[in-house]
Amino acid sequence: MSKIGFIGLGAMGGGMALNLATKAKDVMVFDIRPEACEAAVKAGATRAVKLEDMAACDTIMIMVNTADQANDVLKTLSKCVDKKKGLTAVVMCTITPKQVRDMAGRYKANGIEVIDAPVSGGPILAQLGALSIMVGGTEKQVEKLRPTLETMGKAIFPLGDIGKGEAMKLVNNLITIANMVITPTALRVGLDAGLNLKTMVAVIKASAGKNFIIENWDVALPTMEMMVGTPAAQATQLKINEKDIRAFLDLVKEVGSKSGIAEAVLAMTLAEDQANKALLDRFKAAMAS
Repeated sequence: MSKIGFIGLGAMGGGMALNLATKAKDVMVFDIRPEACEAAVKAGATRAVKLEDMAACDTIMIMVNTADQANDVLKTLSKCVDKKKGLTAVVMCTITPKQVRDMAGRYKANGIEVIDAPVSGGPILAQLGALSIMVGGTEKQVEKLRPTLETMGKAIFPLGDIGKGEAMKLVNNLITIANMVITPTALRVGLDAGLNLKTMVAVIKASAGKNFIIENWDVALPTMEMMVGTPAAQATQLKINEKDIRAFLDLVKEVGSKSGIAEAVLAMTLAEDQANKALLDRFKAAMAS
């Protein structure tokens, strides 16, 4: 029986691992914060005491924040994996195509097969098992992984060679992050101008300015609460947004292109007037009135 591992049970990974543990058999989870694994363990997963224990898995899903963290995971596992049996490592965090390709080349001799499968949808869709998943790998690799990926996502997109999943995720994230920054700011100014928030949302839904946040406003508010509802969460999210846009700009350079617009989005993500708890409280009060 195949053993599936999941590493990195944070805001996104927690819901993903819980769905995996609920819908699949023989699941092992690991996070540097043992308490993060509790829900998945209650759902039937086994908690690895240390990262090295994950080398016993046949497939591991890696949902950490950065390329350095993913590389550290693979470096540790490469020292204890059974080369004859091998290990499939699915990098699900957002990094550059070059970074994931480099990992694939670096650890192939250690018996580790690396595939990229970043996700989109946010923490709530992660909890619902309704993410979209963008996969870079061969057709054979994708089909082998599909049953596992379908425990966490409602739409699996095979995109071609390794790195193509990350390229697609970076394209998606440039648009997503721009909307994450622009939409709350625009609504705040609308409130300052005396407009009704419910009316603004309805008008934008019916107009050219509609986007994922507006179209899913009831879900977007609690999602934003999870992502920026405390100073610590906001600081973490801002770092992730900056990291992702810089990764997109790395991709721009890699393909020999230019993008002043992406540079502008980076400037937006670094601006001071980001959505925060005070603004979310104002939105919630406006929706309740």
